[in-house]
Amino acid sequence: MSIFAEIIQTNIISFIGLIIVSYFLTINPLFDQKSKKIFFLIILVNISMLIVTSIDSSIALHFGPDFYILRRITSFLNFACGPLLPLLLWRIFYEKKLPIYAYIPMILNVIVCFISIFYNLVFFINSSNHYDRGPLFMISILISWFYMIMLIRQPIHHKHYKKHAEHIFLFVVIFLMFLSFILEVVFHLRFMNWNFSAMSLILYYLLLNIQYYMTDSLTGAYNRGCYDNELHKIEYKTNYIITLLDLNKFKLINDTYGHMVGDDCLILITNLFIENLPANSRLYRIGGDEFVVLSKKADYSSISKIIETIHTKANDYGLNFAYGIVDYHITESLTDAIKKADSLMYVDKKRKQDCYFPSDKLLNLHHIKTSQS
Repeated sequence: MSIFAEIIQTNIISFIGLIIVSYFLTINPLFDQKSKKIFFLIILVNISMLIVTSIDSSIALHFGPDFYILRRITSFLNFACGPLLPLLLWRIFYEKKLPIYAYIPMILNVIVCFISIFYNLVFFINSSNHYDRGPLFMISILISWFYMIMLIRQPIHHKHYKKHAEHIFLFVVIFLMFLSFILEVVFHLRFMNWNFSAMSLILYYLLLNIQYYMTDSLTGAYNRGCYDNELHKIEYKTNYIITLLDLNKFKLINDTYGHMVGDDCLILITNLFIENLPANSRLYRIGGDEFVVLSKKADYSSISKIIETIHTKANDYGLNFAYGIVDYHITESLTDAIKKADSLMYVDKKRKQDCYFPSDKLLNLHHIKTSQS
């Protein structure tokens, strides 16, 4: 069997999966250009390394000592590029330019692996084409884990509903990396990480699409589809605190300051709720400036205090919203409970409309939104 045929046969599932993801990425309008470029680069690196590691295995199995230099090069590429996948994923997750220190471990790894071509540091291929681990064999794995830790910390430090799918993805990748680590270190199966990396990329793409399906593209709150699905689960089954809210004089804000300021108002209100709501509550955007908070296993008074706290913070930014809260029990009609919350919200709106007027504070919202992101 030729080397080419062996490479295809060994990695056929990973190749097909990555090619399919690449195609759907080109036609998917949900990803920005930065994410697409990095994602394509990750896929290209992954495919390239699958080929390199397959060549390395073929040389080890089918070729004699004359090819030991080539095998040193393929081993160098594999170990040097090992941490590249989590580094590039960190670049996708990180909303700003990565700090300089982020690249230092990767550069150090490349240097040490390059030296290993000539000296036994990370690996050694002797003139008989025999492979041995070097004293610094773990450096590539440890640096990969460093980047994974950075990946984990990133969503934690940026609490946002859109990060939920990323949390799931990260824990899956950690499990796959740990599994590849066990297979390589304990069972001496080499170059397992690139096939596991291909699996991780496919899962990441699927999870990102689920994430975009669930969330409102402007604000990041859960969308109307998720809200409707949640209502089907609630009625006559679970007690909930239901809060309906609506921005006051939102049309006047758009007419006076423009729709960009209006969008900033929606984003800032969403962020205020995300930062202050407890873990058992979810925010849904169900219309233009209309939102719903569904709180499971919560009491009326605590949710009321939290909503009022958010209302006070919104006033500090020049925003104002009306809200209505009801305590829904499984013995009641959910439709009636929502109607009651809606009525309470409009009573609150009539009370607040006359004493609230949009101010020039709203012109600062774009700067505030940018600093919070």
